[in-house]
Order: sequence, then C-alpha cells, then structure tokens
Amino acid sequence: GHIGSGFQTLTIMMRMAFDSGMFWPGLRGGRGATDFRWLRPVLPDSTLHTDTEVLETKPIRSRPDYGSVVMRHCCINEKGETVLMATFDHIFARKVTEIA
Repeated sequence: GHIGSGFQTLTIMMRMAFDSGMFWPGLRGGRGATDFRWLRPVLPDSTLHTDTEVLETKPIRSRPDYGSVVMRHCCINEKGETVLMATFDHIFARKVTEIA
C-alpha cells in the first residue's frame, strides 16, 4: 500500500512543533540535527502529533547572549506509536526583550 514520504513526515513534525509556539520569540536558528530514525510507516489517514523533550541546555561561549537547546522531537501516530524521531540543536536568545 501507500505510505508517506519520510522527509514529508519530518517536515510535518517540525511544522507541528513550530506551530505549538514553543520556539517563539526566542528561536534564533539551529546548529544541526542528528539521529534521524524513521521507525514505522505513516499510512494514509494517519493522525499524527508531536512530542518534544529537552535533552540539554548550555550557553554558547562565543555568543554569550545565545544558548544551545538540544531537543528530541518525536512524531507519534494515533496508536501511540513513534513513527519518527530526530534530535535538533536549536539556538535561542538567552534573554528575549521583544518579540522577533
């Protein structure tokens, strides 16, 4: 049968994470992503949601006004099965004085 593209699933997962508001107003960019794992196929009519876990936070030495926040994003289907997970190193402003 048909399944969704892995990279399309990745873009949907990240869009859901961004739409949640967790990144604003402090997100300033990213330093990369690792550990991409497509664990199960996404079938037609699947209902997906995203869970995010903060794994690590630390200041960026060369830019003391910014910090690194390493997050594991998981895309989960209607059965509670993780279909995709990836780890991203996001860059956030350490102090937000106005909405970007």
